[in-house]
Amino acid sequence: MAAVPEEQADDLRQIADQHRQVGYASTLVQGTSAREHMRRLFPDWRAEGIAAVLHEHRGGWAEAPRTLAALAGMARSLGVRIVEGVEVLGFHLDGEAVERVETSVGSLSCDLVVVAPGPWAREIWRLLDLPGEVDLGGERRPMFRFFKVREGDYSLPGGPALEDGCPVVHLDLYQPLYSDRDGRLLDPGPWGIYFRSTPYANVAVGGLPAHLDPDCELDPYGPSHPVHGLVEPGFDEWLTSGLAAALGRFRGRTAEMRSGVFGAQVCFTPDGYPVCGFVRDNVYAVLDSNHGFKMLALGKLAAREMLGGREDALAPFRPDRFARAELHPVSRSPYPWT
Repeated sequence: MAAVPEEQADDLRQIADQHRQVGYASTLVQGTSAREHMRRLFPDWRAEGIAAVLHEHRGGWAEAPRTLAALAGMARSLGVRIVEGVEVLGFHLDGEAVERVETSVGSLSCDLVVVAPGPWAREIWRLLDLPGEVDLGGERRPMFRFFKVREGDYSLPGGPALEDGCPVVHLDLYQPLYSDRDGRLLDPGPWGIYFRSTPYANVAVGGLPAHLDPDCELDPYGPSHPVHGLVEPGFDEWLTSGLAAALGRFRGRTAEMRSGVFGAQVCFTPDGYPVCGFVRDNVYAVLDSNHGFKMLALGKLAAREMLGGREDALAPFRPDRFARAELHPVSRSPYPWT
């Protein structure tokens, strides 16, 4: 569910039109009715300044370890052998095709290589000897950009912080954000948070990501990293104040909240949208651009292309869109991935 100000209302209208075209169930609420819609779901809704709400009825959140275990089980049931703890060290090229993959357990001959490396796309790109920059109509940009996402997991005394089954809410506002502790200005705007319930009676909250260097270190990944796994002082207050600006139940309760806040490195393509397609004659790339489990929706289409078909629905995600400078629209959201 996205709740946005007037500056982003056109973005939601465009997405709602696309939903209708493909038969995806969602509700678009605009104008003064937007705040009323949020109050029906959250009687203590406080955020002023929203002009549109897009409620995706089938959207949601998946807990990563359980979801990955389920996907692995489904793959194994079809005869797939999953080998973990193997590092790709290089690719042996014969012209524009990969002949062998060099790994930490030996050399593997192959007819087709599929790379879906998540944040490690930069490393795989280098091993494939692909260019680290793209030409976008005369403008050179890095093929990969890096951010640190920052999230917190909060609990309140006395019970669940959010109702069970609460939708994932993404709130963007262009007005200032003030501290829930002492009222001082924290952010002149625009700013945004997203929040959801967790299986542990907490509320998980995320805020705007921070830029990282293009050559940032990726290992150890996420909260285990001694630098990128941490968040700077003050960000915890920023998150709790954002929650208080959204929902009355959190107002004035920052001191009571118990939290764990962490960061993780994430990788984006030049326009922030995924890439699906062949990057060498027999190398098919699926670069998620931090879209995570949403990429499951493209799985069957990508598989058909790997086997020699061509799926028109994947045309907007093909790698050659950069050479043609046919990028996706730039969102007016303060987030880089919407």
